[in-house]
Amino acid sequence: MDCARIASALAIAPHTVRKHRSQLLAKLGQRNTVQLLVHASAIGLRADSTENSDRNGYRDLGPRQRQVIDLVAAGHTSKEIARRLGISPLTVRKHREIAMRKLGVHCMADLIRLARPRLPFLKLDLATVGPMP
Repeated sequence: MDCARIASALAIAPHTVRKHRSQLLAKLGQRNTVQLLVHASAIGLRADSTENSDRNGYRDLGPRQRQVIDLVAAGHTSKEIARRLGISPLTVRKHREIAMRKLGVHCMADLIRLARPRLPFLKLDLATVGPMP
């Protein structure tokens, strides 16, 4: 959910929402909103419901899209993912956008919540993830 929608729902200014988010990031030692969402998901906080999303949609994703989504759900930024996979940050963003469309999710919180249950089963050694053949 973006700042404007949160502000509207809470009847406060978007600037106030951004300020609170900034303070939360600092207190929790997170660098960006994605890491904050991963943290919230890990402790069981929920955003909007994803009842309409395809829970088995992972089978429709390509291998690179799965890699990107799994790394996003693990809390990595697009730049970090790009470095690890040997691709550009714009390519990471495109893989993420396509995956979100295929999974039927519209925000990062829903994407992370959808991908998070897969994380314990991942045997992904982030130090060895490299460009696909």
